[in-house]
Amino acid sequence: MAGTSALLQNSLEGILVSRMLLGVAVAGTMTSVTALVGDYFTPKQRQVYMSQQGAFISLGGVIFLLTGGLLADLHWRGPFAIYAVALLLIPAVLLYLPEPLRNGAIKNLKTSVTKKFHLLGFSALLGAAMLNSLAFFLIPTQLPFLLREIGVNSPSHAGIAIAAGNLMGALASLTLFPHARKKFGKFGIFAFSFATMATGMGLISIAESYTEIILAMAIYGGGMGTLIPHIFSTGLESAVEHMRGRISGALTASVFIGQFISPFLSQPWINRFGLASAFSTAAIGLLLLATIALITRWLKTKTSTEIILR
Repeated sequence: MAGTSALLQNSLEGILVSRMLLGVAVAGTMTSVTALVGDYFTPKQRQVYMSQQGAFISLGGVIFLLTGGLLADLHWRGPFAIYAVALLLIPAVLLYLPEPLRNGAIKNLKTSVTKKFHLLGFSALLGAAMLNSLAFFLIPTQLPFLLREIGVNSPSHAGIAIAAGNLMGALASLTLFPHARKKFGKFGIFAFSFATMATGMGLISIAESYTEIILAMAIYGGGMGTLIPHIFSTGLESAVEHMRGRISGALTASVFIGQFISPFLSQPWINRFGLASAFSTAAIGLLLLATIALITRWLKTKTSTEIILR
C-alpha cells in the first residue's frame, strides 16, 4: 500500500512520506524473512536456500526493473503500480508460513554457552554490508545520468542495463555461490565477490557505449550474486537461536544505512569530479575490501597451519 500510494500523490512531500513507509515495510519483511530462514532450516539447508533466495531476488529485479522502465516510458507514475503485486503474496504467507517451533529457554541457554557470539567479526560483517550497499546504490541513482552522458536517454534502457546485472546475479547465486563457498571459504568468497564487483564498477566508469555498460553490469552482478547470500548466511551462522531476529535486523539496518548515505556522499563528489569519477572511486573502495578479505583469509590459513604443525 505504501508503494502504490505514490500513484495518488500530487506533492514531493507526499511521495517522500510514502517512500519512508515503504522503507519501514521492506525492512520489516527482510528482517522477519531472514530470521525465519534461521528458524526453518539447518545450516546446510540454509546455504542452499540462501542461494535460491538470492537468485529469486535478482530475477525479481530483472522482471520488475524491465517492467518499471517500460511503464516509466508511458508515464512517470507507472512504476509505482508494480508494488501492488505484493498483495498477491498475502494468502500464500497466511497459508504456508507456519510459526516456527521454539525449543525453549533451556536449549537456548545451552546453545548460548556452546556457541560464542563474536562481536568484532559481526561488526566487520555489518560494515561490509553497509559499504557494499553504499557502492551498489550508485547504480540505480546515477547510472541513468551516466547513460545520458554517452547518448542513451530512454529510461527503459537504464532498466535493461540494471536488469542485466540482476540476471547475472541470479545465475551466480544458483550456480556459483554454493561451489565458491566450499572452494574459497568464508573470507575467500568475500575477496572474490568484492574483486568481481570492483571490476564491473571500474568498467562502468570507463564505458563509452551502451554495450560496454551492459557487459560491466553483468560482471558486477556476478559478484553481487555471490556476496548477498554469503553476507546473510554468515550472519545467521554467527547467531544463537534467540538472537536471530536482532542479527537479521542489524544486517537489514546496515544495508539501508548504506543506501541512505550513498547519495549524500556521492552527489558532492559527482558535482566536483563528475559521474565517472564516482564509479571509479567506488571500484577502488570495493577493491580495498577485497584486499582486506584476502589478507584476512591468508592470516587465518597461516594461523591454522601453525596450530596443526605444533
